[in-house]
Amino acid sequence: PTAPEALQWIHDLQQADKPVAFDIEVMSGETACIGFANDPHYGYCINFRDFNNNRFTIEEEREIYREIQKMFHNTDIKFIAQNGNFDGYWLGYKDRIHVPDIWFDTLLAHHTLYPRLPHSLGFLTSQYTTHPYYKDEGKVWREGGDIDRFWRYNVKDCAITYAVHEALLTELQTQDMSKFF
Repeated sequence: PTAPEALQWIHDLQQADKPVAFDIEVMSGETACIGFANDPHYGYCINFRDFNNNRFTIEEEREIYREIQKMFHNTDIKFIAQNGNFDGYWLGYKDRIHVPDIWFDTLLAHHTLYPRLPHSLGFLTSQYTTHPYYKDEGKVWREGGDIDRFWRYNVKDCAITYAVHEALLTELQTQDMSKFF
């Protein structure tokens, strides 16, 4: 997206009155992108670089980061993540974005329900969605140099995390564990 499109998406997410799943991708020790989704089939990736260059001016990037920070501090939004401890820590450490509260972590929800099973997003995708396995896409884009596949992978992570959260929330409620979780 262009900088105005990214800012509009952040604004739209805040107006939607729905939980928001987020995910980051890291490349060469830097945040390559931050993705968001408030739907199990649709999301948005704000990528800060393309294959060779930064995508935004310093001023545009600063404004995007400021708006993301404001969104994370919007107490009307519930945030969803898969292993959000990593994403929140990374954003704070590398980008000075404080993620104050993750409402629903799919890894922890699944661990609460089934502590002895795997909790990776690949496993959760196969158990809770009809999406095909896609987790290799985060690496194979390098073979052809099509970095857009990497950004689409990030969006899939966000949308699928959203879908998994819906299923796990239902299971937590059915098993009378939602309050505990």
